[in-house]
Amino acid sequence: MNSNWHYHESGTGETLVLLHGIGMSHAAWMPVIPYLAKHRRVIAFDLAGFGQSPALPDGLEPTMENLANVLRENLQRLGIQTPVHLAGNSLGGHRQSAESRSRLWRFHLAVCGKRSTRHEGCITS
Repeated sequence: MNSNWHYHESGTGETLVLLHGIGMSHAAWMPVIPYLAKHRRVIAFDLAGFGQSPALPDGLEPTMENLANVLRENLQRLGIQTPVHLAGNSLGGHRQSAESRSRLWRFHLAVCGKRSTRHEGCITS
């Protein structure tokens, strides 16, 4: 699929991937990254079409499956082959929650917001 997402990386240890909500970028996570990076390798991506990341390639629909595949490709591009910890808010929470059964995710936390229509609040772990 070849869609290189922009990301911010900080810290060392087990990898924690942060996924932002709709209309946001990795910058939404900047206030908490210093705290998380004390214990983890933190990678906060700009999802496809947001922040500094390009949109998905022409003809590729932004389905949960396609976005998960592109995330997997971006992690592999960074040399990450093992399962990662994953947290997302809003759209990022819905997306990672839907993909939580994938062997790529070791642990997931979704914080989707009070007005979520699909998961009625969507706070899972």
